[in-house]
Amino acid sequence: MATLQEAIDQLVDAVGTLTGIRTAPGEPPGKIAAWPAIITHVENGTFKHSPIGVMTGTHTVIMDLLLPHKDTSRDVSALMGYAKSIPNAIYAAQQDGALTALEEIGEIGYEFGPMSYADQDCMGFRFRIRNVKTQDSIT
Repeated sequence: MATLQEAIDQLVDAVGTLTGIRTAPGEPPGKIAAWPAIITHVENGTFKHSPIGVMTGTHTVIMDLLLPHKDTSRDVSALMGYAKSIPNAIYAAQQDGALTALEEIGEIGYEFGPMSYADQDCMGFRFRIRNVKTQDSIT
């Protein structure tokens, strides 16, 4: 059984080595040092006491793929290849057993367009990894 942060770290590891990704920290930084960047954090979730002695969490994890916005055509062209490769990397890691800190993953939704990070205008994808299930012993 692992923490929610460990689950997030494993999700980041699954995508951080994709060709072209220059930075994918485990926790959101104050400033992005290299682009494109993947920034990952929990959005929301719930916990329940089930089964007995176990706290089961169901979470939505946000994974943003960001480029500084300079030229819309260039930005879209640079980002579109990740539309399938990021979800594929996550599901492949799950299938291969690399995501040991979580029990299961549901669907991965996304939004694409202008974004902002630390007062920087960006273009990117926001992936919502839904139903990330964790289980921890109640202590």
